[in-house]
Amino acid sequence: MRVLTTPSIRIGHCFVVEDGVLVVDGGRLADLVRVAGDDEATEVDLHPIDAPAFITRWFECGQSKGRLN
Repeated sequence: MRVLTTPSIRIGHCFVVEDGVLVVDGGRLADLVRVAGDDEATEVDLHPIDAPAFITRWFECGQSKGRLN
């Protein structure tokens, strides 16, 4: 998974690209659900303020998958 940050994305929102396809277009981070799949093919773009907490929740969710909040 690649996490990219830019201040042009609203705090608490994100864009997600999987296998080159935009699958979340400015959705709320709180609504993301981690599902089984290839993390290597996932790119998450979010506000720099959100990055540390998002990364922590992503890895805590780990094998169980499911909602990130």
